[in-house]
Amino acid sequence: MAKEAMVKCVKCGKKVTLSSADIRGRELVCSSCRGIRSPEPEEARQEKSQPRIKMKCNACSYMFAKTIGSKSINKCPYCGSANVSEEESAAEKLLSEDEEFEDNRFFQH
Repeated sequence: MAKEAMVKCVKCGKKVTLSSADIRGRELVCSSCRGIRSPEPEEARQEKSQPRIKMKCNACSYMFAKTIGSKSINKCPYCGSANVSEEESAAEKLLSEDEEFEDNRFFQH
């Protein structure tokens, strides 16, 4: 009978059989560590908690988010174009469409 390969868990360092390990991206974790998430860096947590606005590149249509008040240049991270604009939210679009509909309906009578 062939012996099963043993692998080392990247979280706790425990050696486990390959069949009992879970693959997370390029890492192998044991069943004990499977549900444990790595702590997020403090700066990433702070950045996520700050309000963001949606931006759209008018050159390539790439959509991205930018932290409100950020001093970074309004530039598309995909193509590098400075031709970007703030994208209105779905709620804002619906409200403006509703206002247009009400205005048009008012003038039709």
